[in-house]
Amino acid sequence: MSLEIAVQDRIEPITVADGRILDERQTLAVLLHVREGLTGDKLAKAAGYSSQATVMGFLRSNLGRMGVQVAARTVLADASAIGVRVTIELAQKAKSEKVRLDAAIALMDRAGLAPQPQGQSQAIGNKGGISINIVMPGQTAEGQALDITPDQG
Repeated sequence: MSLEIAVQDRIEPITVADGRILDERQTLAVLLHVREGLTGDKLAKAAGYSSQATVMGFLRSNLGRMGVQVAARTVLADASAIGVRVTIELAQKAKSEKVRLDAAIALMDRAGLAPQPQGQSQAIGNKGGISINIVMPGQTAEGQALDITPDQG
């Protein structure tokens, strides 16, 4: 992928939190460092720096650190599509029912469809038996609930 970055006609400059804009060489250095893990002489050569000391000095500077943070967020955002695809596949095809359920809940949560805590009831176990709590309309989970737990006798 480093060749992909290096041969692009134009690299979009990175703007850091304080509004400063990295030049093309600085942008290339932080992208290669984050995406490819390049350091030292390899990074200096690929990004067009005269020496390892110069490029590593830039990466250690406040501007370089801010540039790395922006590049890392960008790379992670771009890679998030992989996480979504994997989670969908787990929700559909995992052998474990728990894994499928957890993946489905994670997908719903990320889509903003997670259940709202207000007015929701949680099942409370009773040492291996089944317990169902029913929250009547207009009541909260702390309000009166009908306990239909089977007798253990």
